[in-house]
This record gives sequence, structure tokens and C-alpha cells, in this order.
Amino acid sequence: MPPPREQAAAALAATDVSGTLAWLREHPSIKAPLHRPRGTTSTGFTALDELLDGGLPTGAITELVAGVGAASAGRTSLAVGAVSAATRRGELVAWVDTDDSLDPRGLAAAGVVLDQVLWIRPSGRDARKQALQAADLVVSAGGFGLLVLDLVGAGASRVPEATWVRFAHRLGAGRTAFVVLASDGFAGTQAHLRLACRQRRGEVEVAVTKRRGGSPSGGARVRLAVPVD
Repeated sequence: MPPPREQAAAALAATDVSGTLAWLREHPSIKAPLHRPRGTTSTGFTALDELLDGGLPTGAITELVAGVGAASAGRTSLAVGAVSAATRRGELVAWVDTDDSLDPRGLAAAGVVLDQVLWIRPSGRDARKQALQAADLVVSAGGFGLLVLDLVGAGASRVPEATWVRFAHRLGAGRTAFVVLASDGFAGTQAHLRLACRQRRGEVEVAVTKRRGGSPSGGARVRLAVPVD
């Protein structure tokens, strides 16, 4: 019979390492807990609030993505509506504008109280890195009712998963609704809610494609006062 050390080595060599790691990641005693939202904040659109049982989840991540085949998604329009509602309630809002595409005149026309908005405009080749760092600082600072991170043109799919894990954990300690704009789903299991958007003739059709703890089905039509995206 081989010595114990050789037996252990043989057993390790025969182990499906990838399968074992996958099992460990899902084990209840190891898997990081998923934070539940602390409440909701109104989007400013009645039909959407009804669909979402009150609005956007606070203390959690919401993804606004483009619907399949959508020529114009309306993600920015939807986010601007939520910002307008939040600022008119007296809440502070931060908007991280990664590709410097936000128009303050459009915000004002949509009823946004500009004095309540922190507009962050990264620049240079590392704009995406700066944007993520800025969002991290806003989440850590607290006191913001809504944070919008626009990554539509910044390659959100290349953001490490660990970044979203960190965001989710820090959000769980506060009441900020974190809205991320991107081309597709990217935050994985860390996103509490994912809405696919499609803009048509002054309206945004919104479909729930992910809702943690509930059915992902359902949709609503939101009429826009001022088309932005």
C-alpha cells in the first residue's frame, strides 16, 4: 500500500477541482449573503412604479439595458425621469457621466432640480476606472437617494465581478438606489432588478427581465415628457 502522502496526492489528482470550487461557492456556509433592498423609491412614472411594487429598490443595484433589437432604448430618459422625481422630493442625486454625454439643459427641461445633482464627469483613457471609483465614493459617503452610473459607451461587460460584489455589499448598509445604464446585463447575481428598455414614439416600453425573489415577467409603458435617449 502506498504511503499516506502518496495516497493524498493521488486523491487530489483525481479530484474535479473546478467542480469542487463551484460547489464551495454555492455552499451556504461560504456563499456571501445577498442583501435585500431596504425599500423602494418612486421613478416618477406611475405605471412603472406599479409594476415594480413602489419603484426602484433602495440599497440595491438596478440595471437599465437595451431591449433586444432596440434602435433607441430610452435608458437615459427613464433615468432622467427618476432623477427629476428624486430631486423634486428634495433628495440628493449623483450622476456619473462616463462618456460626458449628459446635457444639463435636457435635465432642466425634464424638471430636474439641478442644485440637487452632483454631476461627475470622468475624462481621459481611464474614464471608466474613474467612474467606478467615483461611484464607490458616492456609495460609501451615503446621503444620496439615487446614484446613476452611465456605462453605455464604456464597456460595462469588462468590469470585474468583484466590483459589483463590493457595490452590493456597501449598498446594503444604506438607502441609495443604484441605477446602472449599460448595453446588456453585466452585474450578474449582484443586480436585484434588470429592466430592458425600448423607446418608441415618445414612450419607453419597459420589461422586467430579472427580479430577485420574484417573477421576472411583466412590463409597462412610460410616456416621456422630453425624449432624452
